[in-house]
Amino acid sequence: MRGIVISGVGTVAWKFIDALTAISLLRLLSLFEYGVYRLALAAYEFMAGFFLAGLENVVVSDVSSYLASDRRRAQAVFSFYIWFVAAVSAAFFLLFFFGARFVAPWLGEADGIPYLAVVSLFFIAVPFETAYKLKFQIFLDFGWGNAYRLISSMARIVSIVFFYFFASFGAPEALWAGLIAMIIPVLASLGYRRDPLLVILSGAELRGAFADLFLRHGKWAIASDFINNLAQNIRPFLVKFFVGTEGVALIALAQGLVAHLKSLFPLREILTPVLPRSADDPERMSRQINRATKYATAAHIMLTVAAAIGAPIFVALVLPKYWPALPYFYLLLIGFPLSGFRTVAVPVFYALRAQQKLFAVTISRTVAVALLNTVFTYFFGLWGAASEMLLLGILTTPAYALAIKKALPQWKFSWKEFFSIDEYDRVMLADVRNKLFLRLKFWEG
Repeated sequence: MRGIVISGVGTVAWKFIDALTAISLLRLLSLFEYGVYRLALAAYEFMAGFFLAGLENVVVSDVSSYLASDRRRAQAVFSFYIWFVAAVSAAFFLLFFFGARFVAPWLGEADGIPYLAVVSLFFIAVPFETAYKLKFQIFLDFGWGNAYRLISSMARIVSIVFFYFFASFGAPEALWAGLIAMIIPVLASLGYRRDPLLVILSGAELRGAFADLFLRHGKWAIASDFINNLAQNIRPFLVKFFVGTEGVALIALAQGLVAHLKSLFPLREILTPVLPRSADDPERMSRQINRATKYATAAHIMLTVAAAIGAPIFVALVLPKYWPALPYFYLLLIGFPLSGFRTVAVPVFYALRAQQKLFAVTISRTVAVALLNTVFTYFFGLWGAASEMLLLGILTTPAYALAIKKALPQWKFSWKEFFSIDEYDRVMLADVRNKLFLRLKFWEG
């Protein structure tokens, strides 16, 4: 719970800066430029799926488990993954840098090469960023994790201000700001000192780590994350094809507002290293799942109400040219409370090493995205694209619940417990209230 409070308070700070950054980009870029910017990022994120980012949760879960019993095995798993990311990132840097002219036409501009030339540099920073972020999670260093994100956010908005006042500002400069935001926190983290995890591996250790990550439960995480990544990043290109580049900007804003809301309660990053510690105690894990679901859903409901009231005021005052995106945001907001459970569910699969079941849900979801998004967007435009996202979220929630029940038969979801406040809840609420009160007193002097 303490970790949630620390992450929550830290998240408010860096998300506030991120909000200012997003507002700056939305105001400074035209609808078309912002659409091109989002498509460039989608191209990067699609290729980043080949980094097998789904393994990050496996690495955090497995290394957290092995540290107490087999430290060298923990180092082997961590090191193998980082060296693997470094090798793949080098390959994609070369592919994007020298193959930009083949991909550029998909961005909607005749000359999209400058955009992809900048994106290619993102891949150089990825291994360093990945190594530090994973260590912060593994060692439960929430303070360092939040400081990293805060420095990244500050670097990005400072870069935007610099480009705007001392050069020119368009989609390429927005991408340069993103690159700078990846590099600066890596440099700032060079002073981070914890037990070393990155080591040179022997042949036997390489084979063992490969088996841990690729031949056992990790292979399902790879497939699940790659397919999910494919589903997420194909959407902007479908919207561009059926509606246009400006449509990409409008639906991206609606999705972005929902994503910002979700990140204000960073429960997933807390549960990923914590839940594996209860993997051998099904009853305890069942209680943790139910409590986390209760807290996550309550937080998401409060955020939904606040967003429903505040969003039109915010858009009207700050981003009036994006007013047409507001109806799509409200449609997505209908299903936002359900995402509280989905935030809890994904770390549960990794803790139980039940990625095969997660993969089954993910592949069904991806097929639904391909079919529903294509049909809905073709016939109903942006309304269809937003409706597909809402419907998919609603359908995925019970699918996750059924998959968890198969992986953890002892788990029973109690609606009575969900809607009640017991002594444990009162203690936790009092603890959070006291910590927030102390912070307020500190700022008051």
